[in-house]
This record gives sequence, C-alpha cells and structure tokens, in this order.
Amino acid sequence: MNQAILDVVPKTARCILEVGCANGELGAQLIQSRRCEFWGIELDESAATVAKKKLTHVIKGDVEALDYSLLPRDYFDCLIFGDTLEHLVDPESVLVRLKPHLKIGAHLIASVPNIGHWTVVLELLNGEFEYGDSGLLDRTHRRFFTPASLRKALWRCGFTVKGEGRTMLGSSECDAIVRAASDLGVESEVAARELSTYQVLAFAEMQPDLDRQPEKRELLLRSRVPLSDGAISRVSVVIVTFQSESTIEECLLSVLRDLSPSDEVIVVDNDSSDGTCEKIEAIRLTWPQIHLRRMNSNLGYAKAANAGIRFSSGEYIVLANPDVTFIGDWKEAFKEALDIPGCGAVGPISDRVMGRQSFSARYDHEASAQDNAELCEQFHRQVEETAMLIGFCIGLKRETLKECGLLDEAMFLGADDLELSWRLRTLGYKLLIVLDVFVEHRHGVSFSAISTSTAENQIRASDLQLRQKLSDFYGGIRGLSSVLIWDHPVFDAVLLP
Repeated sequence: MNQAILDVVPKTARCILEVGCANGELGAQLIQSRRCEFWGIELDESAATVAKKKLTHVIKGDVEALDYSLLPRDYFDCLIFGDTLEHLVDPESVLVRLKPHLKIGAHLIASVPNIGHWTVVLELLNGEFEYGDSGLLDRTHRRFFTPASLRKALWRCGFTVKGEGRTMLGSSECDAIVRAASDLGVESEVAARELSTYQVLAFAEMQPDLDRQPEKRELLLRSRVPLSDGAISRVSVVIVTFQSESTIEECLLSVLRDLSPSDEVIVVDNDSSDGTCEKIEAIRLTWPQIHLRRMNSNLGYAKAANAGIRFSSGEYIVLANPDVTFIGDWKEAFKEALDIPGCGAVGPISDRVMGRQSFSARYDHEASAQDNAELCEQFHRQVEETAMLIGFCIGLKRETLKECGLLDEAMFLGADDLELSWRLRTLGYKLLIVLDVFVEHRHGVSFSAISTSTAENQIRASDLQLRQKLSDFYGGIRGLSSVLIWDHPVFDAVLLP
C-alpha cells in the first residue's frame, strides 16, 4: 500500500476510483477509516479476485480497452493512479475518457517515477538505457515522465496540479552531475531537485467542465455581443491607432497591396493629437476602401478594436497594430488557415515577437524583412499549432467572434491577446501560426506616445484583470502557471506569488 497516496486522499472523498488497485489494500484501508465507497480497476485477474473481497466494486480488465459504460457518470470525487500511468500506452486518452465519470471539482492523485533521476542520466552519459524487472526502467513502463511533463500532461487532460510530493534519492554522483549542469547554465538548486527526485506524487483538481458548468462558459463568453453576418470572402483589416503618424502610412500601404477593392480597412483612432488622421485621410484619396473612425477619447486598445470589428463587414477579420508591415502575399494564406476545421485564430511569423511566432527563434541569422519573408515562403501553406498568438497581428473569422466574443474590454491596455488565446483554446478552438506569412513589427511605437508610468499602470491593471478572470474560472490561481496556459513564461510574474 502506498502510504503517501493514503495521506493525501481528501477527507471529503466519498466515492473513490483507483486504476490499478492491485489486491485492494489501499481501498480497504480507506473503507475502514472513512466509511467511503471504493471502486477499483485491475488488469491482473488473481489480484482483482482478492480485491473484490475488500472493495465496493472491482472491474477486471485493461483500462485502455475498458467498456466505460460499466462506470457510473458524474459519480467519483477522487481518482487514483498509483504507479500506473507509466504502464499505459496512451495515459492522456484514459484520463480524458474518465473525466465524465468524475464529479465537478473531483481530485486526481497520480504517482509516477521520474525519468530525470540522476541514475538514468548517468546511464545515458555512459551510453546505456537498459530495461529491468523493476525500478525506473521497469520493462513494463510504456511512458516516461518528469515532474514538469506530468504537470503538463495532466493540464492537457483538464487537471490542475495543486500540490506535489517527491521521494528524493541523491548521492555523490548526483552532486557531480549537478555541478556539470550548473556549468551548462542550469540553476544548481533546480538541477539538484530534479536529479534527486526518484518519484513524484501529484495532487490535482479537475478543471471546470463547460458542458456541466454553464456559469463557467458564460464567464468565458462575457464579451460576446451581437454581430451581423459578414460578406462572404471579404477581408476586413482593423487597425487601432494612437499617435501613429510615423508608421501608419507604411502599415496601410503594405496591407492594401494584397487586398482587393471589395475588401476594407477600418482604422479606429484613439484621439491622436499628431498627424495620424491627416495621413490616413490623404491615403484615403487613393484607397477608398479605408474607413477612418475617430474617437473623442482614448478608449484603450480592446475597446477601440471591438468598435472596429462591429463596424466591419467582412467574413474574415484581421487585427493589426499600426507599427507592422505586411511583407508579400498574406491574405489568401490567412483565409485558408482560418478555413481549417477547428481553427479559432491565426497569426504570422515576425521579427519582434515572443514565443513560437518568433523568426529569430527559428532561424539563427539576421536579415532584412524581405529576406525573412522569402525564407518563410518555403513553408507554403503550412501551419503550426500554438498555445498563444500575440496581438500585433491576429486573424479570425467573424463566425468565431460571434460565438466566442470580442476582445475583453476589461483589459484596457495589454493582456487582451493572452486572454483571447486562452479563451479560444478553452472553448475547444485551435490557434495556428501561418508559417509562410512574415509581418515586420516595430513594436511599441504607440506605447512611446504614453508616459512610462501611465503605460506601466495601465498594463498592470490589465494584467490584474486577466489574473482575476483566471482565478474566477479555475477557482483560484494555485497551480496555474503561464507555461501551462500559454506554453511561455510571459505571465508568470503576474500569476506566481
């Protein structure tokens, strides 16, 4: 019996399911001490026979080939995997299939060995990776985990790790590897902790179920407003400007080069006092599909962008900053990507951007924007899924905005793109990077027109609004991290205490 698991089973748990219950010792102890109901699933026939004498109910069989109708739905408040996930071919599929049988807010307890333990690392350094009859490289192990990869796997399946226990086993050899890792830039404390971890025990909570919790879905959709249908195949580019005189002309001309007369560009100006609007009016003399909407005050980015979206009439909508330049053909690539089933939003490759959209993260050289665009063209009509799209340039379909809502206007300046990325993915949509589209980004030109203290305060306020929304949705921020949500540490300074 795993005492560590026994110690963390919630005292409120009344209906427990253990996958790989063996002979039922853990369940028997809990039934005796908690007067709870305990179900088990066990592959080994002899162990299942013994467990049936101790537990409430035992299902003999392979959980990956199980008839899940044998389990009651919306029933269990605690799910246990004690050293069993690593024995499954597709553990994430099993977790997802078991979720409908868990109550809202159910807990998951999972114990797995750490493939990153120093003994395995040392073997690898010696060119060895030999399976055995037991231990970390037990020959029956089919999947391997580190503490971090376990957290990510559980997150992908809809569980947030709220607590973690570790069995530590170090040695002088481990200390030597830690010193070597430090020489390679890994923090000594991090290396020591990860290399010494022999076993990890994750205590997780099920994330909201949108089908069973309509109030959570409504929280996500709070920015939904009525939108009229758009003209088929028309593209509407929405650009929000503020003191953008130095960049708006190049931006507009680069956009217009790839648009047809039936497409449109809507510029929403946030009460600029420089020559931004005058430049736009001059360009409109040649390009009548430009529409200028002048605001009487600075509405902030999200509210102004939404005003442009509501004024637009296209089936496809592209939100672009005034400090970007579109290089080459982009319109058809965006449209084709947005027509991919399940796509919620798309974005390009760029030079000054974080995350997977970064050109420099993919290519180890510096070149002109035109050269960058030509290099991207080799990936003609290819896309790559991502967890985050940065708001300097985002393409969406009008239908998606009608279903999922516009930008969240609680985020006055910043964080709106993170919120939109999270919201779309939580609602089941994919975010795609269009690999053959390159957009040059000067970054922060509009920000420079605002005093540093004002910009910092507004960004901080927007960040806190997103933090609160995440907390409201997940029931607190414990266990959340930017890497889990967006696959990038961009928001950890706000999320982490």
